[in-house]
Amino acid sequence: MASTIETGHEKNVANFDAVISSAQGIGKDYNPPKGLLSYESLQNISASNKNELKAVRSAFSDYKTAVSNNVETASSDRPEGPG
Repeated sequence: MASTIETGHEKNVANFDAVISSAQGIGKDYNPPKGLLSYESLQNISASNKNELKAVRSAFSDYKTAVSNNVETASSDRPEGPG
């Protein structure tokens, strides 16, 4: 189950793609004055967003594995109690 943070990133990327789809739906009438807002630029930003999201997922997975390994190591290093 994804945490709230990962769900938020995923949703932001999906919403950005929805903006691009809206711009594409406008067609030739979509002609922003700033090049950064052009359809092609938005597509490049979207691709970058998706790559960064993959990197976040990978780093978070590595983090969870490291924490799990540390917990296991700490548990096995603990001396047994009386009993």
